[in-house]
Amino acid sequence: FARNILNESFPDRWIGRGGRISWPARSPDLTPLDFFLWGHLKNEVYRDIPTTPEDMRERIQRACTAITPESLKNVKQSFRTSVKKVYLCSYTYNK
Repeated sequence: FARNILNESFPDRWIGRGGRISWPARSPDLTPLDFFLWGHLKNEVYRDIPTTPEDMRERIQRACTAITPESLKNVKQSFRTSVKKVYLCSYTYNK
């Protein structure tokens, strides 16, 4: 169902399983959460091993609130650059 909608809305232009441009599901190169957030949180939360579930929750909250607008701006730019590179590689490969 989803592929049909994608094919109708973005013919030959969407990236994913079953599309013209094949790409693994949940590729870390193509989602901002995987591209930045999960790695960043893991580094911050596990700098020292959390001692309790509450400690872990607090560390996650602190790490999230410490993300600055400037950091997000940089992530956005880096993400765009990566997506463009993936597109160019796919375009060159499919020529």
